[in-house]
Amino acid sequence: MPISSIADLIRTHGAGRGGQPALTADGRTVTFAQLDARSNQVAQALAGEGIAAGDRVAYLDANAAQYYELLFGGAKLGAVNVAVSWRLAPVEIAAIVADAQARILVVGAAFAAAVEAVEAELPGVKKIIVVGGSTGHQDSTRYQDSTRYQDYDEWVAAAPAVDPGLCAKPDDVRIQLYTSGTTGLPKGVMLTEHNLLSLLRMGGETLDLGPDTVNLVAMPLFHISGSGYSLSGFHAGCHTVLLREAHPGEILRAVAEHGVTNLFAVPAVLRTMLGVPGIADLDLSSLRTIVYGASPISVDVLVRAIATFHCDFVQVYGLSETAGTVTMLTPEDHRRALEAAGGATDPGAIEAAGTAAAGVAGAVGRLRSAGRAVPGARVRIVPPHTGADAAAGEVGEIWICSPQNTPGYWHNPRETAVLLEDGWLRTGDAGYLDADGYLFIHDRVKDMIITGAENVYPAEVENVLMSHPDIADVAVIGVPSERWGETVKAVVVAEAGRTPTTADVVSFARARLAAYKCPTSIDLVEALPRNAAGKVLKRELRNPYWSGRGRSVS
Repeated sequence: MPISSIADLIRTHGAGRGGQPALTADGRTVTFAQLDARSNQVAQALAGEGIAAGDRVAYLDANAAQYYELLFGGAKLGAVNVAVSWRLAPVEIAAIVADAQARILVVGAAFAAAVEAVEAELPGVKKIIVVGGSTGHQDSTRYQDSTRYQDYDEWVAAAPAVDPGLCAKPDDVRIQLYTSGTTGLPKGVMLTEHNLLSLLRMGGETLDLGPDTVNLVAMPLFHISGSGYSLSGFHAGCHTVLLREAHPGEILRAVAEHGVTNLFAVPAVLRTMLGVPGIADLDLSSLRTIVYGASPISVDVLVRAIATFHCDFVQVYGLSETAGTVTMLTPEDHRRALEAAGGATDPGAIEAAGTAAAGVAGAVGRLRSAGRAVPGARVRIVPPHTGADAAAGEVGEIWICSPQNTPGYWHNPRETAVLLEDGWLRTGDAGYLDADGYLFIHDRVKDMIITGAENVYPAEVENVLMSHPDIADVAVIGVPSERWGETVKAVVVAEAGRTPTTADVVSFARARLAAYKCPTSIDLVEALPRNAAGKVLKRELRNPYWSGRGRSVS
């Protein structure tokens, strides 16, 4: 059976490889046939709630098997999966669920209290299905007595395992991921069947995934690095090992226990994995390929990781808006770079060799690149105010043309118009291409901060901090962090006679924002630098912290 939709991923493997392991999560392994049947039940349970094609179904939990049951089950009905970040504050969660107009919300018991806190702000949600709700919550009687709440397992068990049989169209939206905008308002990135299948086919061809591989997924499923990467494995017929969170020690132990061959990790996680006590005593010989991306990596971390794990490495670059990977630095690129450095294993020597490479080319220097466009994608660099393509080595905004490009943001035509132009997607990132088409990420057109691979938009944080009684003016910037790549700093002008402290500002922010968005430090200044139009000159604020570095992101 050909795979022509997300629902077909599980239908096809359920029919053709039904007895093979599909997913291991929370100590339990299910086969493709079992997951296919379970998703049929979820489809029927959703249909019983009146869910039809195009309806949004929200999911709020750490990584768990129920995500795939809901995704595949919803796909069999034509429903759209909206995975919500569990790292957000309750008011942020409510804003996303409401914006998506989700009629069903599936929530893990650990996050049920967050939903209860904002339940009044979710009038459009018909039913809240709690995973572990009958036993996992301190007030389990609530779910027994309420018509709005129901336990997930009981909800599914009451439905027959019958596939509704819907055949999706390529333009049908299947997943909606939320990314904050520069205005601080969440934007729903719509990804269609065509977008996702273009990614999955490319991933299977280029990431060494197949029926004989064991694919570890530890990145959050509300992020394209988790959901997109894991679906590439399902498309290829992998056995997927799912971890609830990306704890470095658990990742390493899972590799040894399950014979993991492939995994994706952001640089911050890779770096921490290298320092896990006892790593030398673990059998990691099954590893074939480690994919990394979502934020820049230092040559030091990369070289130490290659020496430690003795496997192929692949760097990828992409966005939620491109359904993930659109450029790739291949294992061959990595090998050529190290060979060009004369076999050096010292990061400093490799950095020096890269600096000495002629121009922006040179195999060694390409360790700092994000690679070249994947099959089916094109990359161009557009300098400001020109509309023409940049010359090799000239910095401009990175534009992408790809079958993976989103059709736009949910109910947000203004932002969609800014994003898309004549078949091209404007990434908001700045970089350059060398003469051979290798992409180098130079800076950001927008002010976005990437901390531990999570995107933080300063305007959102600034809007919150401006309501602090001791703050008269504020600008938020990203500053270097050895652990996270960047971390959030607030540059604060105090109200007259007030002296806000870092502890006060951080505490204030944490009550209103996800922890990763909150400042970790503040600077008190007399005034913020502004141009004639009144815009804060953030580059002036950033420069002292990034001076002497090769690029203004870490």
